[in-house]
Amino acid sequence: MSAPEYRFFHPDGPAAKSVPRTEHEQKRLDGSRFVFEDSVIPVEVAGQIVQWSQDYRVSDALRLRAAEGHTPGSSVLWLDAGPQAVFAGDLTHSPIQLRRPADACAFDLNPIAAAVTRKRVLTEAARAGAVVIPAHYPGHGGATIRANDDRFDIDEWLELDLL
Repeated sequence: MSAPEYRFFHPDGPAAKSVPRTEHEQKRLDGSRFVFEDSVIPVEVAGQIVQWSQDYRVSDALRLRAAEGHTPGSSVLWLDAGPQAVFAGDLTHSPIQLRRPADACAFDLNPIAAAVTRKRVLTEAARAGAVVIPAHYPGHGGATIRANDDRFDIDEWLELDLL
């Protein structure tokens, strides 16, 4: 897991120590605490966490790359074997963000950094001809994209058959 993400969401980290100003912020904080306690602490106790920063090579074919903005340790996963692909995770939450990459998601903790990162990753994907596989779009698939001034257009939507 990303070291910046771990530090930020740890019970002693900045997220847990923040003082919510609204009911919405309180719900977000409660959700973050729950996720850390439910999904991170058991893995940590079992000694199965590897923390990394910036880039992390998982294997010859897979690498994690820092994608700050949505959260301090957000990342994307690149597939470098065969046809390239980038698993975009929280980089983009709606297809409209391809056409308008500066548009923030309501859950981006740093909307300016998220917009810069979104443009960087989408530019790299367009240049490489990599398939962008979003986590939050409806359906199962991904798209090849092309840069068009300050936005990105879908060349082809690729529907993925899931077993």
